Amino acid sequence: MLLRALCLIGALAHTAACMSTPQGPVTAKRIQPKIFTKGWDCDREPIAGHRSDECVWKTQYVPQRYWLTVSQTDQVEVKHWQYQRCQVGDRYPDCARG
Repeated sequence: MLLRALCLIGALAHTAACMSTPQGPVTAKRIQPKIFTKGWDCDREPIAGHRSDECVWKTQYVPQRYWLTVSQTDQVEVKHWQYQRCQVGDRYPDCARG
């Protein structure tokens, strides 16, 4: 992820590692929505050597993710601001640079 970020800001733009990142027009945009999973967790791990038979209410959260489809087949995950900046038809990674 750090390498991709350095490629996007232009710091390593002409290196071999950056040349392997997908390039081309953005053909589609997709948001993977945030996911909340709620439920009772009764199969808890022992804490400090003690096992608890009590159930706890557990909420898990997966943050929202942003994807651009580049050149018909390649998908790249981008930051929120890059997703907003790049429109269908723009050239990636040029549109994602700050």
